[in-house]
Amino acid sequence: MTEDQGKKFEDYIDVIELAIRKQRSRWRLDCIAWFDFEDVEQVIKLHIYKKWSMWNQDLPLEPWINTIVTNQIRNLVRNHYGNYVKPCVNCHHNLGGDACSFTKSGLQDGECVDFSKWSKTKKVAFELKVSVPSENHLYEMGEWPSEELQFDDPINKQCFHEERTE
Repeated sequence: MTEDQGKKFEDYIDVIELAIRKQRSRWRLDCIAWFDFEDVEQVIKLHIYKKWSMWNQDLPLEPWINTIVTNQIRNLVRNHYGNYVKPCVNCHHNLGGDACSFTKSGLQDGECVDFSKWSKTKKVAFELKVSVPSENHLYEMGEWPSEELQFDDPINKQCFHEERTE
């Protein structure tokens, strides 16, 4: 029986957190506003906690933790982003942004077979999965008739409605 047998998850929390932080560079999804690396850390710690009984305490802990961290980051990237990402991300014609050296227009568009297929099958899901702050999409919200809120109109309507029902 080694000195590690019978140790609890809580006894190794510092080792676990260090192993997770070492692999932070593998988390490439800072564009997902609602899911940052602190969330990733919590998901991984919870997973390790649930799997703690599976660790063979006769073997070193660090390789076991590193395997779990690696697999969890891969799963999270795949589940939250990778299934829907544009094929242009890894294309050698990608010039950054929406620029493309393959198409005549110089933009990523349906002229590229891969982009065309992605547009038809995964673009909608990608746009739903990858959230962005609303300040980047004000044009989609339409223009307000006035910059100021009109409190008087709803109040007057309510008062008029109350008078008529009495």
